[in-house]
Amino acid sequence: MFGFLILLLVLGGGFYFYQRLKALEAEIRAEQATATPSPSHSDDASPKAEPARPAGQVHPLVVERAEQTPASAEEIVLAAVRKNPGLRQTDLYGQVATLGNRQLQVLLKEMAEQGRLQRKKQGSSYLLFPE
Repeated sequence: MFGFLILLLVLGGGFYFYQRLKALEAEIRAEQATATPSPSHSDDASPKAEPARPAGQVHPLVVERAEQTPASAEEIVLAAVRKNPGLRQTDLYGQVATLGNRQLQVLLKEMAEQGRLQRKKQGSSYLLFPE
């Protein structure tokens, strides 16, 4: 009986710390999403590693942030897809800082159902094309 209580305590503590880590990660991601790079940011910082692309797929993210940002996330998405047809959905996540990844996925699915853009499945992501 005593061993069972110890096991329950260990499992409960593990679950508690797992939830705390998830909350901390969510806070960090929210801070990163709202942080905007300053114009005086030096180019000496090491860039993030780009995930490997399948052979023949050359669609680098060339979406430039305009000085006047569009009013809605939908406009940002449409502008990025028009500028880079075949843009990977995962490359778009950093461009729409007002939405989380899951919210952006839902928005893209709705836009595709409305005929505003086209999504083609590729691996674990989608390629986005303007309609």
